[in-house]
Amino acid sequence: MTALGPDDVWVFGGPGADPGVGTWHFNGHSWTQITSAPGNGIVTASALSAANMWAIGSATAPQDSIAHYTGSWHAVSAPALTGLQFTAIAAVSRFDVWAVGTIQTNGFRPRLVHRTGRGWSRITVPWQVAPIDLAPDGRGGLWITAEDSSGLLAIHRSATGSWSRTTIGPTASMLRLTLIPGTTSLWGVGSAKSTSTSGVNAAVWAHGRVG
Repeated sequence: MTALGPDDVWVFGGPGADPGVGTWHFNGHSWTQITSAPGNGIVTASALSAANMWAIGSATAPQDSIAHYTGSWHAVSAPALTGLQFTAIAAVSRFDVWAVGTIQTNGFRPRLVHRTGRGWSRITVPWQVAPIDLAPDGRGGLWITAEDSSGLLAIHRSATGSWSRTTIGPTASMLRLTLIPGTTSLWGVGSAKSTSTSGVNAAVWAHGRVG
C-alpha cells in the first residue's frame, strides 16, 4: 500500500507465487481497479509524490520490470533492467532510484539497478545471496536485507560504493525495511525465534537511534 493522502491511496498486488488482487486506487470516495498494463501487474511501489511513483511490475514474468507513474502507468525500458526479477525498489529523488533483484535464472545472483540523470545502470552485488528488501541509509548509500545459507544478512553499500555485510542469524527474518526520514536510522519488520517456545514471534527490528 502507498498512501499519499486521504484521497490518494494505492494498493498493489501483482501476479507471482502469492498473487494479489491487482492495482486499486482510492480517491477519497471509492475504489477503482487499474486494469491497463502495466498497472495490473504492479507488486509494490515507492512514491516521490502523487505524480511520481516508481514500482516493480510484471510484463512477461512476475516482477520482471520497472514501472513509472506520472499520471498514468507505463513500463520502463532500459538494457540494465533486462533479464532481472526484482524484489524491492526505493525512490530517493527524481534522479536517484534504486531497485534490487536477481538474475531470472538464478535467485542467488543479486543485482542492483540505479537510475541517475544519465539513465539506468546495473551493479553486481559481491555475494551470492537472495535479496529481500532495500532502503536508503540517509547518507547516500543503501541497506539491503538478504538471505543465504547462514540466514538473514544486512548488506550495506556506501555512497562511495564500498560493500560490507553483517550476519543477523539463522533464526531471524526481516521482510520490510524503511529509513526514518531525516535520520540515518531504520525500522524493519519480520520475525525472530521465540525464547519460550519452539516457534517464532513477530519482531520489529531497529538500527541506529530510533527513540
